[in-house]
Amino acid sequence: MPRRGRWAAGLGPRWGWGLLPPPPPLTLVTFVAVLITGACGDSYSLEYGEWGRCSVPCGDGGRQSRTVKCVDTATSASTPLLHLCATADARDIDYFQMGTVTSKSDGAALTSSMYSAGSNGAGGLALTGANYVSIAPTFKFGGNFTASIWIADNGRAGDRSAPFDLGSGPDADNVGCYKSGGTGGHLQCSVRQARVPKAVTLDTWKTGNTWFHVAFSVTTSAAGTTAHSVYVDGVMVHGPGVTGACTEAGDVCTQGEMWAPSDVWRTKLYIGQSNWGNAHVGAVAGFRLHDRGLTAAEVAAVHAGGISGTAVTSDALVFMPLSGTPGEALGGSSVPAYTQRTVRAAMGTLVERSCSNARCPPPPSPPPSPPP
Repeated sequence: MPRRGRWAAGLGPRWGWGLLPPPPPLTLVTFVAVLITGACGDSYSLEYGEWGRCSVPCGDGGRQSRTVKCVDTATSASTPLLHLCATADARDIDYFQMGTVTSKSDGAALTSSMYSAGSNGAGGLALTGANYVSIAPTFKFGGNFTASIWIADNGRAGDRSAPFDLGSGPDADNVGCYKSGGTGGHLQCSVRQARVPKAVTLDTWKTGNTWFHVAFSVTTSAAGTTAHSVYVDGVMVHGPGVTGACTEAGDVCTQGEMWAPSDVWRTKLYIGQSNWGNAHVGAVAGFRLHDRGLTAAEVAAVHAGGISGTAVTSDALVFMPLSGTPGEALGGSSVPAYTQRTVRAAMGTLVERSCSNARCPPPPSPPPSPPP
């Protein structure tokens, strides 16, 4: 987990300021992750270029930027392991959080979890029915969103088991996708406004421990009309122009009928368990939450990236990989969750901050009046 340090005046040449005077005072509180240690003990650092010129010649309200890259401290080479680099720059990150694998029985952190392969290869986090992932701290989202996840069901996941459920308890603004209908199962995705649910249920759930990818999206037009979409393995199976056959009475199969999530703080954010306690059994990987509706092409690209792939889009609110080598122990009770806003910064693009320059010089004196 990153160790964070506050910016201070007079940092050495390593940070690109050299003998230059310290930068102008910040109007935003800014932090930086200095050292990142990987699961194998390998270490990385973030290296920054020089701050560019402030965008205003004098006074307040300016912006300045610089580049940042992730470097392997052993080789001094930039690393593609982008998810190991996180910076809490006030502009580039909204949240940095850790997910904790938790015991279903007593809520205690569980260290015995491991990665498990589905029948078609790569390993995701194994869920036995006795463990789940809790995302902390809480965060706020509402309105437009897209949530996606890789799922494997070994045939033992029961009715209402949840690959993900983001809420504040049972019947409390829950947004999630669930298995409906017992052993064979259907895929149900729903949004609750407070206690009241609206759901769409489709005959697209897969068993046999086979990995499949699900994405659920709701968007609202300027006129206030909602559109909802469900994708399986990168293909829209229900949405505008694609009316998948709904399987349960009360489903909202018609566009415009789905709720948009209320813009509230959600405090019980679960991967592998519902807020009603129904556990998923099998494995999960690659959970992503965006605070906008992804396009069909973007969803297809996320699916094409595979279980261990990095997010294709650069603005995920949360990205939780949950993937590893099959049979490998988790190595602790924490699994990382990242914002793609941070990963974008670690790729070497610009990070920004507020800046100000010295007080503007006084205006020139008016010319003397001509003699009478």
